[in-house]
Amino acid sequence: MAFGKTHDIAELTTELIGKQVVLGGWIEDIRKLGKMTFITLRDVSGISQIIVKGELNDNLGEINRQSVVSIKGIVQETKARDFAFEVKAEEIEVLAKAIHPLPVDPIGRVESNIDTRLNHRALDMRNQKTASIFKLRHHVLQALRKILSEKKFIEITTPKIIGSASEGGADLFSLDYFGKTAYLAQSPQLYKEQMTIGLERVFEIPNFYRAENSHTGRHLTEFTSIDIEAAFMDYNDVMDVLEYLVIEVYKFVSENCKKEQEVIGHTIEVPSTPFEKITYKQCIEELKKLDSDSVDLIVADPPYFKVIGEKWDYQWRTEIDYVEWSLKWISEASRVLRLGGSFYCFGYFRTLALLVPYFDDLGLDLRQQILVDKGMRAVSGRATKKYRLFPNTTERILFITKEA
Repeated sequence: MAFGKTHDIAELTTELIGKQVVLGGWIEDIRKLGKMTFITLRDVSGISQIIVKGELNDNLGEINRQSVVSIKGIVQETKARDFAFEVKAEEIEVLAKAIHPLPVDPIGRVESNIDTRLNHRALDMRNQKTASIFKLRHHVLQALRKILSEKKFIEITTPKIIGSASEGGADLFSLDYFGKTAYLAQSPQLYKEQMTIGLERVFEIPNFYRAENSHTGRHLTEFTSIDIEAAFMDYNDVMDVLEYLVIEVYKFVSENCKKEQEVIGHTIEVPSTPFEKITYKQCIEELKKLDSDSVDLIVADPPYFKVIGEKWDYQWRTEIDYVEWSLKWISEASRVLRLGGSFYCFGYFRTLALLVPYFDDLGLDLRQQILVDKGMRAVSGRATKKYRLFPNTTERILFITKEA
């Protein structure tokens, strides 16, 4: 016997009372009470109570929790306080019987370590906290595409198998491409810059790859990037677009994901506007007041960029969050400025390339790797190397910009 699904559980309304529906989902709980059985059925949209009586109850068999079933029945009112409606079952078909013991508890009553959950990720998706995170992510992506499209950005897709590096400073994954060496793309930078010649405003939300060992939770070999490029904009225009994008995404997710916020126990608060702005020159001048020029402002203990963050009333984590800001100029060496805390950094870029965070806890001698320019001389040319972002707070966001 086979029959198609007619409704999601969340679609059950008072108008359907007395009507026949077909639901599909998995059994979250089952209680057999003599001549009656109560089944808690869950699908991606919610849960419902199923009442099984009479001959159907007698022939129910060894149906168990987490089994996938199709249920045909009549919608009726319920006295149960946890459900808006219930369905009196007429037919039940077991589509896939669960084999116990399960490797993880989908309900979440028994916690499993992250390795076990990842090894059984499909089953872990039935955990409502895990599912809510993915639903929140879906709405973030939906909002990004909606807002950027409204801003007249055109979505593009760029090649992910390339013949050479699209930007410096990152290790590449190489592969044999029919006798030639090819690489997995680590950035769409070159492609999106060229696309602005004819399309003016473009964006892409792809996966990219960097051959960096995952020594910490902030080293990722594969990540999702929000890449934006636009012509006929200066950095003030770009900051305006970015601020609007951040605010509108927060609003959209906050308004459309109330159930998911409740499940994960977190309320999304929209950041206040306008975002704070200070120039790079202002930042350097404030740092100079803290110590002599002989002190390395990056690796000093305490790190002085933390003091800047505290002055601007930002919160800090136990592990300092660093934002890597890499700048490359014509005939100039690459310079790296590391800012700690909840800075939202933008500088010397005319592109919005929001890449994954980078945090280096390997104990490297940063004095040999980082050249701090305390004055930042005016240099001709365009900074196009890379830009990585990791904001630490939703309450206040700070731009660091090139001074006009």
